Amino acid sequence: MRYALAVGKHQSFTRAAEAIPVSVASISEAIKELEAELGVVLFERTTRRVRPTSAGELFLEHAARILAEVEATRAQLDAYRGVKTASIALGTPPTVLVRNLPVFLASFRRSHPTVELKLLEAPSRQLIQALRSREIDLSFLTGLPGWVPEDIEACELDRAETVVALAPGHPLASCSSIDLASLADIPMVINPPGYAMREIALEVCQRADLRPHIALETSVSEMLCGLVRAGLGFTLLTRSRALAMGLAFVRCTPRPGDRVLSLAWLRARPLSPAAALLRDQIHEARDWLVT
Repeated sequence: MRYALAVGKHQSFTRAAEAIPVSVASISEAIKELEAELGVVLFERTTRRVRPTSAGELFLEHAARILAEVEATRAQLDAYRGVKTASIALGTPPTVLVRNLPVFLASFRRSHPTVELKLLEAPSRQLIQALRSREIDLSFLTGLPGWVPEDIEACELDRAETVVALAPGHPLASCSSIDLASLADIPMVINPPGYAMREIALEVCQRADLRPHIALETSVSEMLCGLVRAGLGFTLLTRSRALAMGLAFVRCTPRPGDRVLSLAWLRARPLSPAAALLRDQIHEARDWLVT
């Protein structure tokens, strides 16, 4: 019903998907399933816009009333559960590409306007300490599979392939795979100590018996990618980040471990109702939230 109301309001699947937000494919498929279930066509689709049919207008009228009742009930239950007024501190490594996080947090805030949101950016190992000191409630964490300490509860959101990233046009970029040891004469650009991708990179260099010449360090992802793009060295990145930043990339042997993105909280500390709600909604939205 919420998807249908968004399509009716914006008269476009694309604009409706951006407003919710979900993928255009998800909202289009949901409307098709709804029409099949109801046995009527709800929207007339043209190349210029999408308009509700007479049956669609009737459905949207009832859907608006039903959802208003749902939201009113949710608000009352939130108050009962302690969600109505609360503060949530969320941690995230600055190098993580959580593409839709601002949109997601804005949507969460609109649904719960009295909940105060705080954001802390720091390397994953520093965020672990922030969870332990109760400076933050929840945190995105990155690292190799299985690296999270036992006192931290974590649910995996994304697992990404790690590749060697090079400047566009680099002679090695056309290879299907390279021996990591062949990069011995090329400087390395890398995150400072404490960052997960640095640990992943140095771990695979050790397995390759490669002692990299670390020329430049930066915690700013855009700067790191810019240094590589300018030809100042190679780095290791997730395949999705290299692609998003316009870098050439190639697989290598030995194969680096995957970078795992998780959402974590302190095992011994029960989450507040508001923090638990945010955790559950992040987990439900993980397919479009991360890349």
